[in-house]
Amino acid sequence: MRIKPLWILLGASLVLNLFFAGGVLYSKMTAERLGGARGQALDSVADELALSDAQRADLMALREAARERRQEMRLAGQQLRQALIEEMGKPSFDQARVQTLLNERAKLFVGFVGDIMAKTHDFLDTLEPEKKQEFWSLENDLKSVGEFIRLYLTRYRRWHS
Repeated sequence: MRIKPLWILLGASLVLNLFFAGGVLYSKMTAERLGGARGQALDSVADELALSDAQRADLMALREAARERRQEMRLAGQQLRQALIEEMGKPSFDQARVQTLLNERAKLFVGFVGDIMAKTHDFLDTLEPEKKQEFWSLENDLKSVGEFIRLYLTRYRRWHS
């Protein structure tokens, strides 16, 4: 009689291991597919707008600046998050300190968005008016990409990343 529960546990363990292995494999395949798509998206935009070599270089510089700024923000955000966790982990934490840390974190995000918007504006200033119009006509495409990112972040619970 005791053998039956052991077989059930063994079967459940095998099934869970298969799901885990499938999830790992799927995430690796997805990461490879998304990694290549990032660079291709900018090339596609540059091709569609018929950008000159100098404008393409400016667009790639914008992407690189955004990537570097995002890394800086992520590091600073992690430090602020750690300070918040430490402060709130105290038996009697300082509410003013917590509020200050939260305000710093909000300013960090706003500063990031402001920097990227300014750099995007500088890039757009290098385009002719008709190319600017084309760039903004790609807004629907950008909205669909934004929707994909929102769904991805929600599905995989990565909003705090």
